[in-house]
Amino acid sequence: MDDAPPPIDPALLERLRRGVGLRMTVGGTWWFGDEQVTHPGVDAALRAGIDVSDTGELIVRIGTHWCYATVADAPLRVIGILGAPPAVPVLVLDDTRTVPLDPAGLREDAAAGLCASVPARQSGRPLIARFTNRAMVQLQPWLDLDGAVPQLRVGASAVAIVSAGSQ
Repeated sequence: MDDAPPPIDPALLERLRRGVGLRMTVGGTWWFGDEQVTHPGVDAALRAGIDVSDTGELIVRIGTHWCYATVADAPLRVIGILGAPPAVPVLVLDDTRTVPLDPAGLREDAAAGLCASVPARQSGRPLIARFTNRAMVQLQPWLDLDGAVPQLRVGASAVAIVSAGSQ
């Protein structure tokens, strides 16, 4: 007797994954359809599962299951900075991880502030993390704002902070 479930039609599975209705607002609040996610454990599981599919679309993985998610802004937030110059700043993310800042992935958006490219927890593909006001203040010791272009100073190196509009 075979206990394995019958195979699922790939087209049906794709429709199911797209039909979940999982979305994140600009402020980082999760919603399932018209219902806000308020349980801290569910919120944490969704944040921990943020990833990028093979086709480059944002998804949320929980165990071996995943679905597509719509995000109004950046999927992650930088909520703090660890370390001190001249060392590389370490980003504290709202998915509970800490990752070293890649200076080449730092961008400034005139409308929305500073963001950085960070690897997804599971696939390692790049995700955007938006800096909170607190994190931007904590990054200040590494910043050189005196020149025409803001720079991030790490050790003896200075890397220009690219404007998102000039990429």
